[in-house]
Amino acid sequence: MLGDHPLPALLSFLGQLLNGLVPLTTYGATHLVTRRRGVALFAAFLVALPFFFPAYYATWGRMTQVTAVLILPMALAFTWLLLRGARNWYRAWPLVALFGAGLFLVHFRVFFLYLPFAALVWLVSRGRRGRWLALAAGLALLLVAPHMLRLLGYVRPQTVGGTIPGYNDFPIGYVTVGWERVFLMIAALAAVLLLVAMLGRRSWTPLPLLLLGWVLLVGALLSVDRLGLPGTDLVNLNSSYIVAFVPLALFLAIMIGRAWRWLSQRHRLLDALLLLAAGASLTAALLFGLRQQVTILNEATILAWAPDMPGLAWLDDNLPDEATIAVNSWRWLGQTWAGGDGGAWIVPLTGRNSTTPPADYIYSAPLARQVRQFNEEAAARSDWSDPAAAAWLKEQGVSHIYVGAKGGFFEPADLARNPALQQLYSCLL
Repeated sequence: MLGDHPLPALLSFLGQLLNGLVPLTTYGATHLVTRRRGVALFAAFLVALPFFFPAYYATWGRMTQVTAVLILPMALAFTWLLLRGARNWYRAWPLVALFGAGLFLVHFRVFFLYLPFAALVWLVSRGRRGRWLALAAGLALLLVAPHMLRLLGYVRPQTVGGTIPGYNDFPIGYVTVGWERVFLMIAALAAVLLLVAMLGRRSWTPLPLLLLGWVLLVGALLSVDRLGLPGTDLVNLNSSYIVAFVPLALFLAIMIGRAWRWLSQRHRLLDALLLLAAGASLTAALLFGLRQQVTILNEATILAWAPDMPGLAWLDDNLPDEATIAVNSWRWLGQTWAGGDGGAWIVPLTGRNSTTPPADYIYSAPLARQVRQFNEEAAARSDWSDPAAAAWLKEQGVSHIYVGAKGGFFEPADLARNPALQQLYSCLL
């Protein structure tokens, strides 16, 4: 609003800005709980470059979730310090309330993932400073109460039990990309070392142990449907995994920092070898991370190409407001269809109706059935040059067809041969 920039272009920059800020809050949180600058820098480095997340958020446009992830590290740090920090940290309870309320208002999924952490810290602390945590919870509830009251007016209770087939499948594709497996294997090795240190009653073990327990607890709670128990569609394993890089960065930074301190005190020769190994590892991670960031975008999720921009502008200027436009789509998740090319932007950019509006149409059962039926029948048609195809589109209430540069089941060559259709606009760049 201040700069009068086109919203689509501005959002692209905003997403990258949010991604760039996550390492800063990761640094701040790690420094708060460890008081070690090197450990905090290493955690921020992991998030900024070699980790696959949060950079991959840019390929979806999950800007609300990455905004909540931006808050999450500080929420974890202040919750930990409120219950486990020095005596004066009890004064941080209003900040814990602010972070908790902010998480809920920005993205409820991240908020629900945060709750088990707060509960675990309280349990591990044996109820220590529980009244301050209760005060924080009460203030957070007060802060979100106006929004909650407004929501109660039109939101129905969420169904449970995995209503979307495959919705809670583990996202194994994220584990096999980049160096994710390497980081997870290092974390598994660090977990073994952590158990050894815990048996030795090391004073620094509670926080990394709690981070590990938190991730395992969330995974277990989200996997109860495997046991035949009722689950929930509010949060799934996919949405939790794409947030897990936050505890992973903190955990690895703390454990590697502790291993460095222990090894660097052994012998000068070992010290030199350790420095060489660390330098080589960081250089490799830096070069890999730079390469990964440059190629992070998934072309399958880039919907608007250069020819679509003037096409959408022409559509906005020339089609009647009551037009209903048929667009290419693809089956995205379960029975949910999503726009597959530039036509996906028709509703948000022009306000016209389309056969596949943005994916939150699924929250209207009648609209969801209508969209699903249209796309299933359209995808099954093999010849759009047949006048019967044009008649069918008219029966569906369609007044126009938009085929973006990326394309889909609407074949431009077939549409051009259909005598019942007239081409109004074409743009090739």
